[in-house]
Amino acid sequence: MNVNDKKSFYLYTLIVCSIIILINFISYNRPARIDLTDNQIFTLSNSTISILEKIEDNLIVSIYFSDDLPSVLSNNSRFIQDILEEYQAHSNGNFQFEFKNPDSDENAKIDAQSLGIQPVQVNVWENDRRETRLIYLGIGLSYQGKSEAMPVVQNTTGFEYDLTKKIKKLIDTDLKSIGIAKFSKSKHTNQGINQLLSESYNIKDITMSSEVPSDIGVLIVNGISDSLTTDELKYLKSFIDGGGNILIGQSRVDVELNQQMGFFQGVNVQSNIFSLINDYGVNIEENLLLDKQNGKINIPQQVSIFQTWASHDYPFFPTINSFSNDESIVSGLEKIQFHFCSEIVIDSLAVNIKPIMFTSRNSGTMSGYYNLYPNTESAQNPILNNLNEGIKLLGVLIDTMQGGQIILLSESKFFADPDQNLSRVFAQRQPDNYTFIENSIDYLMGDAELVALRSREVLDRPLIELDDASRSWWKWFNIIVSPLLIILLGFFRLRSQKKRSEELQSQYG
Repeated sequence: MNVNDKKSFYLYTLIVCSIIILINFISYNRPARIDLTDNQIFTLSNSTISILEKIEDNLIVSIYFSDDLPSVLSNNSRFIQDILEEYQAHSNGNFQFEFKNPDSDENAKIDAQSLGIQPVQVNVWENDRRETRLIYLGIGLSYQGKSEAMPVVQNTTGFEYDLTKKIKKLIDTDLKSIGIAKFSKSKHTNQGINQLLSESYNIKDITMSSEVPSDIGVLIVNGISDSLTTDELKYLKSFIDGGGNILIGQSRVDVELNQQMGFFQGVNVQSNIFSLINDYGVNIEENLLLDKQNGKINIPQQVSIFQTWASHDYPFFPTINSFSNDESIVSGLEKIQFHFCSEIVIDSLAVNIKPIMFTSRNSGTMSGYYNLYPNTESAQNPILNNLNEGIKLLGVLIDTMQGGQIILLSESKFFADPDQNLSRVFAQRQPDNYTFIENSIDYLMGDAELVALRSREVLDRPLIELDDASRSWWKWFNIIVSPLLIILLGFFRLRSQKKRSEELQSQYG
């Protein structure tokens, strides 16, 4: 190699190394990746980046993980480290994190316990035997003297949302509360909703016989089965007129278990709450919605001396997977389960209302006398087989024109705790039911940044429902066309082999 060749080689090597170093420097400070997942779950959302830019002081994240983790949880640990590095890169230096092992560091153990992070018991298989271990899987956050914790992080589903939610709660200086309206004739409890929302917001029970406190950002109203008192109606309307936001579930039919009948009985609700709702251009019809796309009801039956449970399709439990594409509160939802809901009709002159969820085309209504029995082998309910009234509406977003909004669903018990005596009877709520509630609260509280995050994880991919004609067409297509395609393939393959055999024979005699 002559001198010129050596100089060229060294110069080329220097240039290549410089480019590699420059690329690494840029990628470290401005991380980028190609995310091919459906909802971009491995890439920080714009919502998270927006919240990170609002951090004005050092936010410290301590990851309390044991070292000797099972293989599945070790993968989670690597994922968490990767995504925390992205948080750090987008925080202008205000986001810092560190891993601590409470098993070997006594100070880390004390810190974890002060945050409410305790070891959890997991079962692992090692050397062909099952072992039980106590391990730490928690995360603590501290900011300007305040702290939050994620006591257990066993999987990465929704991790970005959970972490960003904690960060937002720490850095928010004007955090309003959520009120659960309590009326004189309230009969529903809301412990489940209270627990669900208390991780992000302060929850208060609000007695509606007096004025709603000014620190309430959203008022949750359970289904009302009787008229409100004069004071209750006045203070509810005053809250709305003052720009307050309402999340309300209200059916026009009250369905309860009738002990004498041994089954459910429906009675039309007579209440002045409907006049208030009508003032905003919405009417809840005196009926129950039915849908061919539905959940199950479990009915006890006696077999000899034993009692068993039989599961039946129950059109009074519509499963909703048709949502408005334009509204963020239902964006990304897969399906929601309703129980005993009514039809919503929008006034033709109303311009302040947006539909957000619908039944399938195979739906119907029942009014007047409510025969709520399901179809069984021994007893048929004819109206359940005649669901051809088309798409119905059961959820709307209302602009009150007073600076506030109302989200209305046509089921009275959507936010209420389930009756424990009926837990085996009713269809289970879908995970997206709770996602929708959180989305609605965030939206009404002005936290639209969180709404975009929550629905990124894919929970379900239901098959598209086909009508009977389409199903029959595809059935005969598979029966007739599929074998024909195989026969044609075999025919062409036979001809190809025969042609090749003739060519070989002609070449080699």
